[in-house]
Amino acid sequence: MKSCFSFSAPFFLTVHRKYGVLPIVATAILICTGVFPILLLRDGGALVWQAINGKNPIFLGVTGLVPVISGTISFRFLHLRGAIPIIFSLPASRGGLYLSGFTAGLSMTLIPFIVNAVAFLPFVSFTMKPAVQSGTLPPDIANLLQWALVTLTAVIFIYALTVAASVMSGNLLISLVMDLFLNCAAPLVYVLGTAYFTSFLLGFGSSPMETLEMAARMHPLTLLTNAQHTPGWILAVFCG
Repeated sequence: MKSCFSFSAPFFLTVHRKYGVLPIVATAILICTGVFPILLLRDGGALVWQAINGKNPIFLGVTGLVPVISGTISFRFLHLRGAIPIIFSLPASRGGLYLSGFTAGLSMTLIPFIVNAVAFLPFVSFTMKPAVQSGTLPPDIANLLQWALVTLTAVIFIYALTVAASVMSGNLLISLVMDLFLNCAAPLVYVLGTAYFTSFLLGFGSSPMETLEMAARMHPLTLLTNAQHTPGWILAVFCG
């Protein structure tokens, strides 16, 4: 009996052939803004800490954009009337096409960040002698793995929401708007709810700073700014 989620290798390879430039460009940007400056400057340990503590704005931008682009282009055919009959005429079920498109986009999303994490391996504490001599201790392997785990959690979470928005919407513009809404829904509801109850519920109070700090914990991308102190249970919630 043929499974309704049978994997379609031709569709998977087609997505990679058509959009394979995305992970290449993303990897090049991450390497050029991360590893290369460390090689050129003496105080490399400080730059490593800057990268894994979310202080590199380019890293944060790439982390937020790559999963959105991957999720959108992997299911772009759903928004093109001429492409739908062709795609659905392939010898694969709709579940199989979804599985193939999802894994193709996910692989394009993860490749740049995995390569970037591996590129940082030579710069952990036991090899960064110039950084130690300058007084800036570089991170150890545990710090690097913690940062990599939070980063992968963030990109998978954003990618999954992007795919959901692409599947549920009828065109590209609505898909992007819905994706933005899904990513901001939890923090926005918390901030508005806290403000409402603070104003109208006697005895309920929360400072604006505490509210914003709690709202920031409701999306994994903002956790990158404090990746080394992110509890494991928070990552488990987003992965679930």
